Amino acid sequence: MKKTLLFIALVFGAANLTYAQQVHKAAIVQNDKNAQMTPDQRISKQVEKMTRALSLTEQQQTSIKQIMKSGYQSLEPAREAKDHAKANQIKKNIEQQVAAVLTPVQKAKFDKMMASKKSKGNSMMETN
Repeated sequence: MKKTLLFIALVFGAANLTYAQQVHKAAIVQNDKNAQMTPDQRISKQVEKMTRALSLTEQQQTSIKQIMKSGYQSLEPAREAKDHAKANQIKKNIEQQVAAVLTPVQKAKFDKMMASKKSKGNSMMETN
């Protein structure tokens, strides 16, 4: 009886490890896809997500793409110089410009999205 229980525990343990490895590999593949995207592709992907979440109009999508494109162009030198304060200021500026394009209802949803994103980022920093 003890051997049977031990065998079952080992089988479940092995299955759990196999599943964990598959999930980890899937996360690595997803990160590789993001790393291979061009800046324009990343911006388009972000705007698509925002369009689904906020129901953006065509005009809003165009404006936000332009804001992000110019913002990220100014953000790149700060990232390369590892100037975190300047990079954070540029990101805040981008957020403010995007928020200015949105309706009050969309802005409320956007603020929630950004708060959620920042809290996820902070929790990731704490675990590392």
